[in-house]
Amino acid sequence: MSQRPFNKEDFTKNLNDPLFGFSNEQIDSHAQMMAKKTASIKSGEDVIHLDYFHGILDQTDVQNYESGLKKVGIRLSYFDKSGIVFNSIDEYTLQVFFGVSYPIVKLIGEGMLTNVVWEALKAVTIVCWKKVKSKNNQTFGKKMNFGLKMKFKDSKLTDFKLNTDFSEETTVKALGLIFNYMSSQKSEPIKDGLPDFCEFDETDNSWHKVDVMEEFRKKAKEQEAKRALKSNRDNL
Repeated sequence: MSQRPFNKEDFTKNLNDPLFGFSNEQIDSHAQMMAKKTASIKSGEDVIHLDYFHGILDQTDVQNYESGLKKVGIRLSYFDKSGIVFNSIDEYTLQVFFGVSYPIVKLIGEGMLTNVVWEALKAVTIVCWKKVKSKNNQTFGKKMNFGLKMKFKDSKLTDFKLNTDFSEETTVKALGLIFNYMSSQKSEPIKDGLPDFCEFDETDNSWHKVDVMEEFRKKAKEQEAKRALKSNRDNL
């Protein structure tokens, strides 16, 4: 999955906004950090990308994934997000993921690539899932979502959450059913920049797309109801 190359000039210009209040030394330090972090980002049709946080995964983990994929002709691009401010963690976002580009997805789906590539990707995904599972709630005090971010036809991104509460057996089964799910989907126009977010239901052994915007609306209504209830109690 292609990643934008780091542009130090643009990065420095954005941080120079008075609203941020950064000194020149702070801006230069941030720019150097980003340049170092993005040095491991690669591009090309033979690339799979990993987004992660140091503390959940370490360099040895990344090197092992890189070695496993290299054996089947796939290069690993990776980006350590630790030390960078992101939006708050929510349940409908993958914080740690392998990003698989459309050329690789297409070739696997059409059988143009041997099953060795798909098996290698599933193998490193399970190893990574185990590590995230073991580290969840420990490193950041919150549970990180892990999964695959895959680009299918019409440039539509789909996030497949691999629940770390599941057993390994269920997770292996969920991975194996991803292409079954995608083959059953109809092509739809892209309405926004958000990827589809899919969760695996172990009761019926199938993937289901979450209506994320509807879930956000439900949460907003719940918060509004709680605020109204608190206000009524305070006025008693």
